[in-house]
Amino acid sequence: MLLLVALACTACATTTAGPIRVRDSTEAEASRVRAALTPLLVEVKDPAIYRNECAVGLAVSPTDRINASIAPGNPTTTPCTNFSLLVTEGALRRLPEPMLRAVLAHELGHVALKHAGKKSRANEAAADQFAVKLLKRLEPRYPDACVQLVYVFSVLAEHGTLAAAWSSEHPSPDRRAETTLEACNG
Repeated sequence: MLLLVALACTACATTTAGPIRVRDSTEAEASRVRAALTPLLVEVKDPAIYRNECAVGLAVSPTDRINASIAPGNPTTTPCTNFSLLVTEGALRRLPEPMLRAVLAHELGHVALKHAGKKSRANEAAADQFAVKLLKRLEPRYPDACVQLVYVFSVLAEHGTLAAAWSSEHPSPDRRAETTLEACNG
C-alpha cells in the first residue's frame, strides 16, 4: 500500500532565485497524488525507487504554476522515505488525474536515474524518455497514458505563464511535446 506523508519543511527546494515556498499537503491533495502515483509504482516494481514499507514524502508549493520536482528521502526526519515529491497547487488543481500521473512518471524518471539536484536539459530529456516507457506499459489499464504527457507539454507551451520559474533547465514544451508524441507513437 502506498503511504504518502506530508513534509514539515518551510524551504525544502531552492532555485537560483532562492527558496521555493512549500507547505504540508492536505488529505485531499495527498489522495490525488496517491491515486495518480500508485499505478506507476506498481508498474515500476523497483526497490531502489520504491519499497512498500516506506513512505513517499509530499509537499505542496503554493503557486498557480504547473510543476513538480523530486528530492531524495530525508533519513534524518523520516528514516524510511523513498523520495519526496514537491507538487505545485497549480498542477494539483489544473491537471486531471491522467495528466498528473504523466507528470509524476517524469518525476519517477528523475528518481530512477538518480537526478536529484542535477538539473540539466539532458536529464530532463532522459526523464521524459523514462516516463514514456513507463506510461506505455500502463496503457492496457490506462488507455492513452503516454499521450497525457504530450498534453501536459502542450498546455505548458500554450500557457507559458503556467510553467514554473525553475523550468529554465527544461527544453521547450513545444519540442518536448513533439518528441514525446513521436516516442508514444513509436
